[in-house]
Amino acid sequence: MAAPRKLDLAGKFKDGQRPVLKHRTRPNQHHLLEAGNMATNKTKRSIHLTQPNNPPTELMPVRAHVYRTIAEVNDGFEHSIEGLQTLQKIKYLGSDGLDQMLNLVCRTRAEANRQLMSVLDQRETANTAHFQQLCIESENR
Repeated sequence: MAAPRKLDLAGKFKDGQRPVLKHRTRPNQHHLLEAGNMATNKTKRSIHLTQPNNPPTELMPVRAHVYRTIAEVNDGFEHSIEGLQTLQKIKYLGSDGLDQMLNLVCRTRAEANRQLMSVLDQRETANTAHFQQLCIESENR
C-alpha cells in the first residue's frame, strides 16, 4: 500500500495559510446596539402563541403516509433485531452486551409504537366524533 500523499500548500498561499475574506455585515445594525440583548429585554409575543392550543374546527383523517412511515420504522427495528440475533450466534462476541443491546432496541421499539399509537388513537377518536357529528348534521337537513 502506498503512503498517502501530502499536499504541499505552503507555496500556494501567502505564508502557508489559506486566504481569509473580510466578512461583510448587514447595514443598519445600529438598532441592535440600542435594543440591548434578548436576555435583558422582554419580548412581545403574539396573542395566539400564548393561548392554549385549541383543536381545529374541522379535523382531518390521519393520512396513509403516516401509517406507512410507522411501518417503515418498525421494519428498521426488525432489521436491527435480526442483525443482533445473528451476532448473538457468534460465540466470541459475548452474549451479555448483545443481550442488553437487543433488549434496548426492543424496548425502544415498544415505547415508540406505544407513544405513536397513543397520539394516533387520540386523533382518530377525535376524528370519529367530528365526522359522526357531520353525518348527524347532514341527516337532519
